[in-house]
Amino acid sequence: MNTEMEITNNDNDDNSNNNSSSNKKLKMFFLPAIYAISHTTPLMNAASLFASHPNAQVTIITTHQNAQIFGNLIDNDSKIGRDIGFHIVKVPTSAVGLSDDIVDTIISSTSSSLDNAGKLFKAMSMLSGLVLDLIMSHQADCLVSDLLNPWAANVAQKAHIPFVVFNPSNLFGMCVEDSLTRFVPHENLGSDTQPFVVPGLPDKVELTRSRLPDYFRGQDIGKEFRLSVKHALELSHCMMVNSFHELEFKYVEHCKNVMGLKCCLVGPLHCYSSGINPTQDQEGQIHYLREWLDHRTENSVLYVSFGSYAPMSKEQFHEIAHGLEGSSHPFIWVARFNLSGEQGEEGWFPEGFEKRVNESNKGMIIKTWAPQGAILGHPSVGAFMTHCGWNSCLETLSNGVPVITWPLRVEQFYNESYMVDVLRVGFRVGNEEWTSQHGQLKVSVTRDKVEASVRRMMNCGAEEMIAIRECARQFADKSKIVYQRGGSSYEDVYALVEELKSTSQ
Repeated sequence: MNTEMEITNNDNDDNSNNNSSSNKKLKMFFLPAIYAISHTTPLMNAASLFASHPNAQVTIITTHQNAQIFGNLIDNDSKIGRDIGFHIVKVPTSAVGLSDDIVDTIISSTSSSLDNAGKLFKAMSMLSGLVLDLIMSHQADCLVSDLLNPWAANVAQKAHIPFVVFNPSNLFGMCVEDSLTRFVPHENLGSDTQPFVVPGLPDKVELTRSRLPDYFRGQDIGKEFRLSVKHALELSHCMMVNSFHELEFKYVEHCKNVMGLKCCLVGPLHCYSSGINPTQDQEGQIHYLREWLDHRTENSVLYVSFGSYAPMSKEQFHEIAHGLEGSSHPFIWVARFNLSGEQGEEGWFPEGFEKRVNESNKGMIIKTWAPQGAILGHPSVGAFMTHCGWNSCLETLSNGVPVITWPLRVEQFYNESYMVDVLRVGFRVGNEEWTSQHGQLKVSVTRDKVEASVRRMMNCGAEEMIAIRECARQFADKSKIVYQRGGSSYEDVYALVEELKSTSQ
């Protein structure tokens, strides 16, 4: 779903009294986490969104590879008169013992190297002097940076300009982490699987210690980084979030009143974006997928994808395959096994599985890029088995597609709780254990659970599923109006630009 928003300053606009008397544009510099594609894409869309404001001039600090990938998005903006462009920088990866082309390799493959994450973070922070010189020489009015670049807060402070943190995920997860840190309800439990209620939240949220990240389970991993993010938030003017008020209004207030954090909600950003132009091969794949889906009945197809990095074993892939086949429901499975830590295709599927799927035409296996938006937007797709990455959550919500949740790591278990327990747009497949970066990959969900979950979800006539689909549809309806005049994200964008503009006078 593509949504266009054009902010204008008409005399009859309700916000016309807020127009600045100055014709000077607000110079906004955007700094993505250029080695994390799931972060980079929404920030690029946010930059495009703010460039739609006639009082904003946007410059994106990024790499040559990113500029190539997102160039058509920026070119389209420029062609319709928006003031937006790139400033190309080179990340000093060789200074931290990495090859010069590693960032481009990661971006091109849409995967992230966990082993090199610390080194990449250090290499990015070495850009601080360059970024400071850049924003000073261009007399920038504000710096918007991904939260994976917390060092940028000190850069903005040295330049004496407002700093805006960009959070590509939601508010709920941040509120959960804040409550866990404040109240430590996960300590002194009888076992890792004992449920506990996260205190102090607007909704009742139950978790187990096994679903928490390593650093909440006695492993002091990334403490320095988390403290630097906390410091950046304390220095920030506000946090820009890829969410919308109708989805998280209670947590906007919680952030303000409990965490002392002002939020500007500008999502769901994938709805605003005109997207990246697909290649000729990708166009062909989109056409083939649509044709395949056109021959299926409404809500009959299950879409399965675990994002750009799925830490799973071959044995777990076998369980998924057997479960999907045993359910007898048509499916599209984005099986990115090459990103699971082992290379090569051999042994990832049960013997004869691919042949049976192809001959029966009951399912489709995609091993590389998949047009997720086009798939979720097709009426034949009735459910999404997802890892609960926030980008995927927003895409399925905006299309009104319910979910079978299978979180793996990072903030995905928090997102699962929000989707299932708060929004009530799906149910859990049953994975109970956060996948450690250093732990051994194993089978966490058996084929029986996979099959039972698919059968349960695709039983569209069941009272439970009618209620879940109705909840999902309502959020899809709400997401369609946020960028219209008077919509919540429209208003937040307008208010932030005018507020920052007034401080720069």
